[in-house]
Amino acid sequence: MEWGYAFLISLVLDFIVALLGKRKKMGYWGLFAISLCFSPLVGLVVGLSVPDVQEEKIHEGNQSSRIISELANLKAIKDNGAFSEEEYKKREDALIKKLQDPNIDINPNAKIKLRHNSAGVIKIVNPEEWAKLKLEHYDEYYTPILVIHDRKNSKNITVTINQWNEIKGKGLQDNYKIIEGSDIC
Repeated sequence: MEWGYAFLISLVLDFIVALLGKRKKMGYWGLFAISLCFSPLVGLVVGLSVPDVQEEKIHEGNQSSRIISELANLKAIKDNGAFSEEEYKKREDALIKKLQDPNIDINPNAKIKLRHNSAGVIKIVNPEEWAKLKLEHYDEYYTPILVIHDRKNSKNITVTINQWNEIKGKGLQDNYKIIEGSDIC
């Protein structure tokens, strides 16, 4: 009878520890399995040592921040005499060129909504597919569009990317919320 209570208490602790796994890379069931197989204490230690999923996504998605820190490191290495001035300049120029790429921090899972200019057909593509269409000069047949929600009038509006850029240029983008499409092009 006492073993039954101990098992039940251990199982409840395993579930509690597994809740920590929701925020972690290994997930709820992974942490639950570790906690169940070894002990809730081991599961807790493992859970606390694994990085959060959101933290990892922030570091993955922000390439410009990595390049900026790489530039700072490059300067520190040069100041220590590890690079000649020419080697430093060459590497610095390459990093600055990467940093100037307008697509540097684009989310590859973003969806761009396109309207065919003559047929009116709507097509949804990812940024990579849109880049290919541009390279093949098919972009003249499509107009990138967004469906935005006007917060003041409570209605949805379809706008082109150029119209959206005008809205942003006037500083009015907070009056709208993007419903469909992506603010990249």
